[in-house]
Amino acid sequence: MAEREGPALDGFLFTAEAGSAWTLLYPKFTVVAPQPSLLSLPLAYAIARGDQEFLDFVNAWIELKQKEGTVAQLYDYWILGRGAVEKKPRWSLILDVFHWVE
Repeated sequence: MAEREGPALDGFLFTAEAGSAWTLLYPKFTVVAPQPSLLSLPLAYAIARGDQEFLDFVNAWIELKQKEGTVAQLYDYWILGRGAVEKKPRWSLILDVFHWVE
């Protein structure tokens, strides 16, 4: 998405993860996730060859987090932006009491 002369585009097709990263650089764009969601992206953890005990632990941990909804909750919050709350500025002595700056 380099800024250069070319045809005007109405949108780009990315994964939700990549699209959300691009919105940081180009805030005039937004991520739209079509519903119903039909995709599930794989996730990989590097485990030493032959370390069956650790492999079993990681597999059990992932299965537990999927079943209890943690994975879906984190995906909804960090990738889809659901549940995000606008932060209000912190209270300031200079701004709120003395009104020294705007």
